[in-house]
Amino acid sequence: MSPSSIDPKSFDELRSVARWFKDAEVAKVEKKDAAGDILRCVDNGRFTKWTPFLEQMNLHKEGNGYALLRLSGTVSIEKEKGFDTIFFPFQDVEIAGQKLHFGDFLRLTETQLLTTTLDCLIVVVPGLKEE
Repeated sequence: MSPSSIDPKSFDELRSVARWFKDAEVAKVEKKDAAGDILRCVDNGRFTKWTPFLEQMNLHKEGNGYALLRLSGTVSIEKEKGFDTIFFPFQDVEIAGQKLHFGDFLRLTETQLLTTTLDCLIVVVPGLKEE
């Protein structure tokens, strides 16, 4: 698992999403055993805001899931069976032993625990088939 960087055109679209998300409507995600807080974007404008970026990244596909999250404290990004999570942080963060900056992303193939305060976009995609 090593980070990748998005292309310059996609970078501008992601920056637009990140700026918009600062004032978007959010709701707390209830987690039984989380020590931190996870807020999920529930703003009706999220679909039209993230679509240009997702299309440029070839991630706007049927079967994929998307969420804008505001994380604080110790939280986990859960791995769902049969799916991977592509993690796009809006601030610098270290996850899975990798330092990520804005414009970097990481495909997570297992649940990751992190202690941070940051906004991010996650895309849930079908898992890679392992031989």
